[in-house]
Amino acid sequence: MALRALMQKYGPAAAISYSSVTLTFFSTIYATLTFGYDPSPFILEIVSHAAMAGLDLKPWMTDIGALDAAGAPTDKLRHGSTFVTTMLVTKLFVPVKLPLAAALTPAVSRALRRYGVLGKAR
Repeated sequence: MALRALMQKYGPAAAISYSSVTLTFFSTIYATLTFGYDPSPFILEIVSHAAMAGLDLKPWMTDIGALDAAGAPTDKLRHGSTFVTTMLVTKLFVPVKLPLAAALTPAVSRALRRYGVLGKAR
């Protein structure tokens, strides 16, 4: 289910679910990078799998300076800002975050209604 469809069906509960999932991913990735994990092999693996699925991420990754023209990680990716690298890796997780948020949204909506945040419980 697309985020737009979730927003139309569940309203603020979908936004809260997706934002919570994204914040969790972002925090976990940031902590991992802060403790010294090199994301280059992981990112190259994601780019490779995306290419096998028919989605070419290399031009986009080259435009933002994460990969050079040959497809190798740049120093910007390896030694750049932890925050920017975290944003990049979090963005690559959208195919995981969206279904997870879609699965959580009905429960979040019920809970918000139960506590009166979104109106009366049905």
